[in-house]
Amino acid sequence: MRKTLMAALAASGAPGAIALAQQTVPAPTAVEGVVITAQKPAQATSIDRRTYSVAHDLQASAGSVGDVLRNLPSVEVDVLGNLSLRGDSNVQVLIDGKPSTMMSAANRGAILQQMPADSIESIEVITNPSAQFKPDGASGIINIVTKKNRRPGRSGTAQASLGTEGRYNLGATAAYKSGALNLFGSASLRHETRKRTTTDHRVRRDAVAGGAAASDQTVVSDQQRDSKIVSAGFDYDLDAKSRISGSASYNRRAETLTIGERNRAADPGGTVLKDYDRQGQGRGHETSTQLSAGYRRTLANDGEFTLDLQRGETKEDRRRTYLSRFRAPPAADLREELIPRADEITTELSAEYSGALPGRAKLKLGYDLQRDNDDYDNYGGTIVGALHVVDPSQTNRFLYKRTVHALYGTYERPLGDWTLLAGLRLEETLIDTNQLRAPCRTAPTTSAPILPCTWRRTWARIASFASAIASAWPVPSPRISIPTSWSSTPSAPGPAIPT
Repeated sequence: MRKTLMAALAASGAPGAIALAQQTVPAPTAVEGVVITAQKPAQATSIDRRTYSVAHDLQASAGSVGDVLRNLPSVEVDVLGNLSLRGDSNVQVLIDGKPSTMMSAANRGAILQQMPADSIESIEVITNPSAQFKPDGASGIINIVTKKNRRPGRSGTAQASLGTEGRYNLGATAAYKSGALNLFGSASLRHETRKRTTTDHRVRRDAVAGGAAASDQTVVSDQQRDSKIVSAGFDYDLDAKSRISGSASYNRRAETLTIGERNRAADPGGTVLKDYDRQGQGRGHETSTQLSAGYRRTLANDGEFTLDLQRGETKEDRRRTYLSRFRAPPAADLREELIPRADEITTELSAEYSGALPGRAKLKLGYDLQRDNDDYDNYGGTIVGALHVVDPSQTNRFLYKRTVHALYGTYERPLGDWTLLAGLRLEETLIDTNQLRAPCRTAPTTSAPILPCTWRRTWARIASFASAIASAWPVPSPRISIPTSWSSTPSAPGPAIPT
């Protein structure tokens, strides 16, 4: 403690008198340091995207990525996990800015409901994609950013949820960081039951003859699905500016299906034209694997160079059988079977440079190479006794190969209250298709017999340009969509039900 003399004017006594008082003041304490902490804002807006941090979302502690997406504006996720952006389901989903085999349109609903939310840092909703991105997803892009900077030591999480009809979801994550090495992994298991009853009643009025024809259909289905996901990866800092990374993931989905239909149709006079029941059973499985490797180098002037290589494969094998029993018109029972198989392989190599320019401007330059090699083998036919009779209209094999070379560049610069974002993307696309064991007619208007045919088509050299100048209301960039395998392959008709 230290003592000091304090002087003050006395309010009483002789005029001008000064009273002296002694006061004890605590001695100053030495402060070693001051720590100031800050948190990222829950939402940040830029010219082409809105970024939502999940750090303050209660769903992130125990929920899934699908639960977090339900809370985002303009994003809808239905009870089956189907994703849409601004009411359009044609949306592209990226993981850390890169496509993933597990995020295909057919499977991402189940994956998003399994993926633990505590493994992600933020979600970016890109409704005005620049030339940096591929021209996929008409409604926009959702980019899921995973956690990168983990604390030293060991960490992990576990979660479980239960629902009605035997539904459950189990998941666990683990991470270990020591010095320059960072290891992480996750595993999840999900079982879901989908029971549906659909009733369809239609009335068609005949303006000439008068009266109305009615048709009714009732469908009852029971689908059981099991999904398993295992992933692991690492990051290693070679030095203060260089990092290498690698990851692997495996996903297997299996399902069983039972379905029952009741179909009935009558003419305006009430005479039954069609009345039959259709029972079906099915099973199948699908596996997806993905391997990826990356290199990142920090450059001067806030610059960065990245190099990424990934390979993904999805295999599908399903089988369904149907039995139709006809009451009107009378006919023999009809047994059918459908066996679709698919093997899709995608390999992608990308390199990108980003750096700062004077005037707070940003420049990005990149190259992307993508190769697709897909094989679709479909079988359809009828079962007569012990014989399996092939139906040429539902049996075919379709081979699809695509190579895409892309060069792109973007330039972003603030101009007062406005921001300029301009970009150019040039693509060369080579597509090679081969249709095997497919029916072919010499002319659709003739009655020529159906003959097997093989055809090949190539479509190449597609150039696209994308740019945007925006302030508070970004204008969507014009984009050109590249045909995919599912949009190019001829679709096989449904089971042959007599009418």
